[in-house]
Amino acid sequence: MSMGMYVKRSTRFLNDVFLQNAVKKHFVMLVCWPKVIQQWLSAAIFCLVFMSSCCAPTEPTLIFSYDDSTPFPNAVKCFTCIDKKSNRECNERAYDAFCPKGTKYCYSSHYVNQKTGESILVNKKCALTEDCTTNTVGCTDTSTKHVQRCVSCCEGTQCNVLSPHNSTTAVFSTLTPLNTAPLLRIPNVILILGLMTVTRILRLIT
Repeated sequence: MSMGMYVKRSTRFLNDVFLQNAVKKHFVMLVCWPKVIQQWLSAAIFCLVFMSSCCAPTEPTLIFSYDDSTPFPNAVKCFTCIDKKSNRECNERAYDAFCPKGTKYCYSSHYVNQKTGESILVNKKCALTEDCTTNTVGCTDTSTKHVQRCVSCCEGTQCNVLSPHNSTTAVFSTLTPLNTAPLLRIPNVILILGLMTVTRILRLIT
């Protein structure tokens, strides 16, 4: 056998071996492709869950999360007075103390002459939830001509600094909605949609 023929056969043999190995390698990759996708998707799900749990905003801890100077969580102060002749007199003589536990709103009652705008009687206090509703606020006529009693409620420390004097100010104002329904947080919605999409993909490729 000549040297040229030997070189050609050796080259052909090496090419055949290389081709077979390449075909086997690609066949193995093709067969294992769904498993690779599953592994990558599993890693993606793990990262998504981890980021949602560690990076999503969390609710503040209720225990010992309030200011140490307050007697209890969500404690508020209200201007309080009994039967004062004006709003100024009421505020000047109001007690500087926190409202009792269980009270949430600041209540104001103002007897006012609608014709002259003169204050007649002012009462302010810390109010329970049942004391302040959309039905308890507003202005109503009294037995005295031109005199109305205006009642307002508000949420927040010393929010009743002013006294209601007409239907525009005799309202129930709150910092939080009166009727709140639990809402799903956006990060959790995204997580659920992502898991549903991944599940469908896994079913299609397996």
